[in-house]
Amino acid sequence: MEKLRVRPSIWSKESVASYLYRLASVNHYSTVSYFATMLSTTVPKMNNNTFNEKQLSMISYISDTCRTELIHSTYFQLDNYLGPKLLSKILLKNKVKFCPQCIKDALYHHHAWGLLPLNICVDHHIELVDCCQCCGKTIPLNSFMNGFCSQCGFSFASTNGVIVDRTDNLFVSQLDLSQAFYYNSILPLGLSLKDFLLLSFHTFHLLDGMGSYIANKNEKVKIFHNKSNGYRNSSAMMIALGNVYWMLQDFPNHFYRLLSDFHGHEYKKNQNLYGKKEQFERIFALISHPTLKEAYEQFWLDKLDRGIVRKDFSIFKKVPTLLEQRKFISKDEIRTDIGMSYEMVEQLSENSKLLMVTSQKGKLSRYMIEKDSLTSVLEEKNLLISKKEAALVLGIQRDSVPKLINAGLLKTYKSTSNSVEKLELMEVQDLVIRCRGEIVKEINGIRFHDALIKYSVNGLKIIDLIQFTLEGQMKPITAKASGSLADNYFNIYEIEKCLQTIKNNKINEQGYFMSDVMRVLRVGEKTLKHMAEQKVLEPIKVLTDRNGRKRYLYNKFDVHALAMMKKNA
Repeated sequence: MEKLRVRPSIWSKESVASYLYRLASVNHYSTVSYFATMLSTTVPKMNNNTFNEKQLSMISYISDTCRTELIHSTYFQLDNYLGPKLLSKILLKNKVKFCPQCIKDALYHHHAWGLLPLNICVDHHIELVDCCQCCGKTIPLNSFMNGFCSQCGFSFASTNGVIVDRTDNLFVSQLDLSQAFYYNSILPLGLSLKDFLLLSFHTFHLLDGMGSYIANKNEKVKIFHNKSNGYRNSSAMMIALGNVYWMLQDFPNHFYRLLSDFHGHEYKKNQNLYGKKEQFERIFALISHPTLKEAYEQFWLDKLDRGIVRKDFSIFKKVPTLLEQRKFISKDEIRTDIGMSYEMVEQLSENSKLLMVTSQKGKLSRYMIEKDSLTSVLEEKNLLISKKEAALVLGIQRDSVPKLINAGLLKTYKSTSNSVEKLELMEVQDLVIRCRGEIVKEINGIRFHDALIKYSVNGLKIIDLIQFTLEGQMKPITAKASGSLADNYFNIYEIEKCLQTIKNNKINEQGYFMSDVMRVLRVGEKTLKHMAEQKVLEPIKVLTDRNGRKRYLYNKFDVHALAMMKKNA
């Protein structure tokens, strides 16, 4: 590898790709393919101004140019800082853009022009041009370095530039971005360049298709140009980045305005608001910025308090502890989770004990109860609820509650001697928790109320289902983490086993089997059969098992009377 005969210096701000084209020209090479071969790369890669350390060392040797200077004229350091994936998103590939005023002074490609986010020349306040002003074709680097469009022959030096107002938000955002790229200055909200770019690419999912907040506000932000969410339009990216920059100004007011517009935006069927929102939320796993995260969470908490979103909204599923910070609870939630009926809520509101506000979402009205006032009411009631409210919590019929009380599964309480009997909410909830089935994804079996209906002819009662569940003889399943008894599903085989237990218990209550009689009377099987033949003690019922085996049932009273006679004899 020999040094070049003519070795001009690289110009200030010039890209290494541009420098190689000039080296080829002054050394009378017809194309830059010679350098591509020497560097073991391709002309397209070289045109994109991407080189590794070894290649830069070779260029430094043949041109007598300082290697450090060459590094500053490529994206090598930017690659180390941003990483290949992020860098790839901000590089303009296979074409160039330029400032019409800059090339009138000297025709060469500036290093900054290869970056998609930078689209204004901060020296001349002119928007960069990325296509031929005559025929509209994109401009490859070799055509640019020749100075003429390869399609129509238009001289790029004749291009007219569009001047941007220095006070415009777009220019200010471009100036700050340029400072961040080349001088590591901090961007709004104390963000580094890398964090700002990461935030921007995630915010694009919120902005895409929305009206711009800067520049031409009648235009919509269109950043994604293909199915793989690619970024290749410099002007579109400049507008989108300017909107992100605006979003971070007057924080969090602009941020909240964007989120509010996004949530209220009507999307087409093939677009998914929740999918876009989820894409944005991924930023919080990539950058650590408590102020931004807290503002985002607070926005949705405010929406929840106003009844615009529900508590099963995705962000509250991901961070359930956020629900502890809300100030209002919906009337529906109070009914299902606490067991307080609508009538009770409205009565307490009329008596000014509960603060209730109404929010409107289209034609739907939602009633929100202030959390503090609800807490006061619950403390005042000492968490006592009516039988109707207990039934709502349990997920059963109201007339089944007394059965649970009579069976000792629940207790009743009175505030005064004249007051109505009530139940303690905590005890009712505890019974639900103890009987709640294991949470599974796939549900098989028969539902709680369906089991009671189907097997009522076999003597199955609600008390039996609950008792067998508490004893572990039945192991229900459910799909809901906070479901009631009504959400439990039971294994049919377990139900049939328990039905047999119920049947056996009934039989035992009615009388004794032969083995029990022999034990009580202290006689053998022959004696017992002889007593039957003599009609001294006959079985009252003969039961036949599935295998054909006969079982004899004797009257308990007759057995004990005979035992007493035998004892006194």
